[in-house]
Amino acid sequence: MDSSGKKKQQAITVLGSGAVGSFTALHLKKLGHDVTIIDPIIQKSIQHGSSSNGTTASLGVVMGNTFHRSKGRAWLLRQRSMELWPKWIEELNTPTHPLEIKTPLIKLVHSQEEEQLIKKIIKERKDLGIEALSEEWKNKLAKNWPVNQFEGLISYNEGRIDPIALQLCLRAKLKEANISTINSKVLHINRLQKNKETRWCLDLDNHDAKLCSSIILCNAMGSEALIQPLGHIRKLIPILGQVLEIKINKEATDSADLPAVLNTHGFNLIPQSDNHLLIGATLEPGIEAKENLLINMKELNGWSPDWIKNAAILNNWYGIRAKPVDQPAPILETLEPGLIISTGHYRNGILLAPVSAEWTGEEISKSHFYE
Repeated sequence: MDSSGKKKQQAITVLGSGAVGSFTALHLKKLGHDVTIIDPIIQKSIQHGSSSNGTTASLGVVMGNTFHRSKGRAWLLRQRSMELWPKWIEELNTPTHPLEIKTPLIKLVHSQEEEQLIKKIIKERKDLGIEALSEEWKNKLAKNWPVNQFEGLISYNEGRIDPIALQLCLRAKLKEANISTINSKVLHINRLQKNKETRWCLDLDNHDAKLCSSIILCNAMGSEALIQPLGHIRKLIPILGQVLEIKINKEATDSADLPAVLNTHGFNLIPQSDNHLLIGATLEPGIEAKENLLINMKELNGWSPDWIKNAAILNNWYGIRAKPVDQPAPILETLEPGLIISTGHYRNGILLAPVSAEWTGEEISKSHFYE
């Protein structure tokens, strides 16, 4: 505390400029802290490539209310993020960088076991905008989709945020907030003890160093090697997600008959303009995309209708996500005063970015280490 009884501003460094890192930096800046983001790709253009970072490679599906559990940490994190997203969209949205959650989301049931779970969700979560799949939507989908085998649900408050638009909004907001950015890789984190207080020094690959009072690790797979020399072991494994962009024959079906997100058989289908369609899934451990899994994705593991099977592949890309080992995702933990890890979001980085930022702000507020 200073002489007035107010907490002093902290110098905070956030590692990672994806959705979680950028949200965290913006939230901490609003709390009055001096914030810097370090990321070796922060100055790169934002676009889908054959290999992209987690946020860019994702589909941006926001699916929190239809989570299969209805209690526990994972459920509470999803619910809080769903509450926070509208405010964040209002803050981030600009005429040059429009942002919205496109709705609705439809989940088709593909087994009798799942049908019972879906019925339970519909019964218990009507107040969250979830209903049984309407006859109108069944008729739309039934034109070219085998929906009559089992039932499904429609969620009017869930859907999809364009990850490219989101990152453009975040970049613009970071600049507007005067948040410093360093285009570099952190090689080592060093503790500095002074007057019984801990400071941190980050060695960068540009031969420079960065001093700060707190570090927030939002850099997925990069975090494990940085914290291990400090005595903290948090195991993460790489999980690869793939996305296919296909061109549908308009004579076979019309993408206008699809919802913003169609979830079925573990895959998410996202209609785009000009009858383009994205198909995505988090498929496999490892860092190398496998052709056979890409084929299985287009075939929806044998459930693909002919208008998808016969569609032309326009593009595909993949991204690496970090999944915690032997603990639930994500890792939200204060390892020691001034050293916080917020990573391992696995499938839900964009969904949980708002609540992750809020949690980090609360942890920082407990700290007694100041400049």
